[in-house]
Amino acid sequence: MRERGSRFDSDKTTPSRSWLVKQDLEISRAGAGSMTNEPAKNLGVLIMGLRASGKSTLGPVLAQRLRLVFVDLDDVTAALLQGDTVAEVWQKHGQAAFRVAETSALDGLLNADVKVIAMGGGTPTAPGAAELINDARKTRKWRTVCLRAQPDTLSARLEKTDAAVRPSITGLGTLQEITQVFNQRDELYQSLADLVIDCDSLTTGELCTLVHDWITKQGSVD
Repeated sequence: MRERGSRFDSDKTTPSRSWLVKQDLEISRAGAGSMTNEPAKNLGVLIMGLRASGKSTLGPVLAQRLRLVFVDLDDVTAALLQGDTVAEVWQKHGQAAFRVAETSALDGLLNADVKVIAMGGGTPTAPGAAELINDARKTRKWRTVCLRAQPDTLSARLEKTDAAVRPSITGLGTLQEITQVFNQRDELYQSLADLVIDCDSLTTGELCTLVHDWITKQGSVD
């Protein structure tokens, strides 16, 4: 886990902060039954990461723990374009129009009540989206979490999904595409994150515990 300069790596640890974080995770597992679900009041969570990193899976579980509403940005964007799915509006309107609508949807959500938002895999690359994310962080009412997984992990997950649900971005093979996209976006995503988690071998439950505990330690915003 990286918090402004640190990272939780699920596969590699060094004797210092990473080791301590792993100990915290073990303690959290052991005491999960007695943990409170007291929310971090007035704090919203933005979850980012490439496709298949686990954003939409983690989001509703985390929202329930934090007692916040969960919103999938892809659903809101599709609705703005009068469609039911990303694949549908992507095919009908094209990538450029989708990205513009995505920024508009994000802007509206960030100016409403705090909640847990799972962004789309490419949201930070949409025109003006990175600026919106950074502005939200500056208000101290939002925290950004990046779920970071290696291309081979993401590729294996994508191979199990219906291509019609997750349209290709480049037209390349799955591993080639995700490797290219990872190399293009990784630096940007990490720069926008308050917390980066290398999540290749973490379960949804483990991710939720890590993010929940980190968020609750952030305290409340007046």
